[in-house]
Amino acid sequence: MSPEKRTGGFKSFISGVYLLAAACLLFGVCAHCYPDAGERLRQAIAGTEDSPVREAFSVLAEGLGESRPVKEVLSESYEVLVGEKA
Repeated sequence: MSPEKRTGGFKSFISGVYLLAAACLLFGVCAHCYPDAGERLRQAIAGTEDSPVREAFSVLAEGLGESRPVKEVLSESYEVLVGEKA
């Protein structure tokens, strides 16, 4: 392997590290300056506290945590999601 290829790879790696660090700093500054933006984004993605998506995920997580059959847990979670079971 020629020294030029190793140097080029190292430069690419360092550039990637710098880019990742810059993105992390940008997100940190935005989170500090706009603390409500993160919560609004989280609500837009996941919905409100009493949404069917959160309730269905809760049923899924609890069922899998209790080591119940996956097919049964997925069925219950789907029923909660579509509103057939509350």
